[in-house]
Amino acid sequence: MKEKIQNWFYELINGHSRLLKEEVDIICETRFDEDYKWMNDYQIQRLIQIRIKEMYKKKFHKTK
Repeated sequence: MKEKIQNWFYELINGHSRLLKEEVDIICETRFDEDYKWMNDYQIQRLIQIRIKEMYKKKFHKTK
């Protein structure tokens, strides 16, 4: 019970831990991918934003 409450407070303050890890995975994969070395920093940031939005659309496809 104590662990459940701790997890609830953590998610309330920091967001869902699993989704955060998935976002970090997307960021790292994109940043270190050799195919995107030609892009500047702004372009990579935009690509990461698009990939994260797509991840959320796939995960929560029934929400608007």
